[in-house]
Amino acid sequence: YVIRNWARDEHAWVWSDFKDAWKQNWKESILIMLINGVVSIIFYVNFTFYTVQAQRNLLFIALRYLTLIIGIIYAMMNMFIFPMLVTYKLKLRQIFKNALIFTMAELPRAFVIFLLAFLLFGVVLYFSLPFIIPFFIIGLTFPMLIAISFANWVFDKYLNKASHEEEVTE
Repeated sequence: YVIRNWARDEHAWVWSDFKDAWKQNWKESILIMLINGVVSIIFYVNFTFYTVQAQRNLLFIALRYLTLIIGIIYAMMNMFIFPMLVTYKLKLRQIFKNALIFTMAELPRAFVIFLLAFLLFGVVLYFSLPFIIPFFIIGLTFPMLIAISFANWVFDKYLNKASHEEEVTE
């Protein structure tokens, strides 16, 4: 919520706004994190299984890469899931559905932004490992700011534009 406000150039008090948004969204966030955990385990098991089986049969090579592509798309969906959670009043199913639609609609851009944020996270993690404070300031917050700025742009392009057009026609 706080980073979303910063990405929108809106004012946000770091601790009080974070606490209020946390109280409002903690149930859905925990459920989303549990779903992400289950999906991560399923992805790991499938990818490992297909990697081992690929040594015996070429079909499993295709399945391994299909699993990898699905895993990357799911990871890119997470750029939209949490910003949508704190911005719109949607059910969890709608959030995941919209996140998939946005990811596929903006696939090349979403992949570039995801890759940029992921690489920035990795580089900062590698170089700031002994220094925890810079990692939390730069390694977590800055990649999130990039991803959420992109998510806000996508929301403005698809969701906010449609709701604004409905208001104008009424």
